[in-house]
Amino acid sequence: LAAMGDDDRDIAAYLKALTSFSMARLEKEPLELQARLRKVDTDIQRLATDNYDTFLKGAKCITSTKTSLTSMTESLERVINEMPKINDNFDVLTKEAREIQDKQHLTNLMQKNQYAILEILEIPQLINSCARVGMYEESLALEAFVRSLQSRFKDVQVINDIAREAKSTMTLVIKQLLKMLEGQVALPVCLRVIGYLRRGGGFTQNRLRA
Repeated sequence: LAAMGDDDRDIAAYLKALTSFSMARLEKEPLELQARLRKVDTDIQRLATDNYDTFLKGAKCITSTKTSLTSMTESLERVINEMPKINDNFDVLTKEAREIQDKQHLTNLMQKNQYAILEILEIPQLINSCARVGMYEESLALEAFVRSLQSRFKDVQVINDIAREAKSTMTLVIKQLLKMLEGQVALPVCLRVIGYLRRGGGFTQNRLRA
């Protein structure tokens, strides 16, 4: 009995009750069962009629839910299929954003140091101007400063351009100094010129004697 379901236990109880009925009661039992069955059918029909709107709304709700779930599933599949493209686009946007940020930072840095940058850009011209008025010491100092900048910022193209222009200007200054030695110059002046040539032109003692 423990293994029986609810329906099996009800049938067993009903059969046990039948054994206790009298003959007259047993003869009436089929009619009683038919009456109960009709009542059950009537109750079911009444339940269906009274709750028709509820059943209909429930059916519509189920249909709508299924439709929504289907649409959500299709949308989710489209999103999943587009994910690689979204990731690629995100990587591109991230890279572009970083480049823009770097450029913005460089722009701000240049604006903040614009006067210093302008002074550096004018160094080659300043070297030439100093040499023209005989300020060779200052010309050499400026050229040395440019070389130090180039050694610190080897990857900055504008610094390399300035260093190349400064070197070209110093070539003209060296020629001017050598031309001074061709004429009659006082010994102190000659010694100073030789010192300038050693510093700016890389001249050795033997080369200067030659």
